Amino acid sequence: MAEAGLPNDADLHFRIGLAYRRLGSVQEGLAEIERAAELSPNDEFVAGTVVETVFSLKRYARALEISDRLLTTHQASILIQNLRIRSKFELDGDRAAFLRDYVALEIGPAETKHALGVYFTAMETGDLASAERALANPKLTSVPNEDGAINDPVSLHRSLVSYLQGHLADARRYSDEAIAAYRGQDWTPRQGMWVKMGIARAEAYAGRMDEALRDGSSAAAEAMAKDGFSGPVVLYDYGQLLVLAGHTEEALSLLGDIVAPVLPVASPNDIRYDLIWSRLRGDARFDKILNSAKPL
Repeated sequence: MAEAGLPNDADLHFRIGLAYRRLGSVQEGLAEIERAAELSPNDEFVAGTVVETVFSLKRYARALEISDRLLTTHQASILIQNLRIRSKFELDGDRAAFLRDYVALEIGPAETKHALGVYFTAMETGDLASAERALANPKLTSVPNEDGAINDPVSLHRSLVSYLQGHLADARRYSDEAIAAYRGQDWTPRQGMWVKMGIARAEAYAGRMDEALRDGSSAAAEAMAKDGFSGPVVLYDYGQLLVLAGHTEEALSLLGDIVAPVLPVASPNDIRYDLIWSRLRGDARFDKILNSAKPL
């Protein structure tokens, strides 16, 4: 292996760690990423990836401890701050404290970053009117997706917010804009699964559930076959489509599959309060599944 010839190359360890994660060997990947962080302690991105990987393994106490330590060096890291408060929420269950800390996150001075911060905060708190206003910022043309693999057109999120508000004509209009934006760009093979899921989401918000489930299922199958770390995130999105389509039994079954292994971008409480997944909170099986998510 190249690693043997370059034992102290931080970038090499980091890339090997990411490769392990994509193969589904998250623990092996974590060891390599932690080694990269030791060799390059000032690299904020590597530090954030350490916390992200520990968080994905549902080791919330460790993620909190590592976050506190790394924030002494990387005070400006929004990723580490975000994962810290999410880890704390999983440990203490204090929703009010979580929202207070989340709202206090300093997203950045740039206008688009501020708009994104307002949007994400509004979606956490369920303030759809504020979310709508943030997305109307003319300088905001895209929103980074949860994996960071692509930037979704802002019209996808405007469609989501309109759908949740019950403004279905607006939702359909924004959905058509989003689909056109996806189809009007060239994407890499790895981005393809995210594009397919973005189109499926747009179809769902437009009320075309049969198309959404068909395309979402295809995207999830492709993602799970190709990527052991990000695949569950695409599956998470597909689960939301099942919820919107009223396929409760299938959604609950899939939820069990999602929370059993790693949770790359979500935690049980993230799912519990998500504006779409939370539609299942009246079903006792929903909390039972989330409560079963144990650290690996």
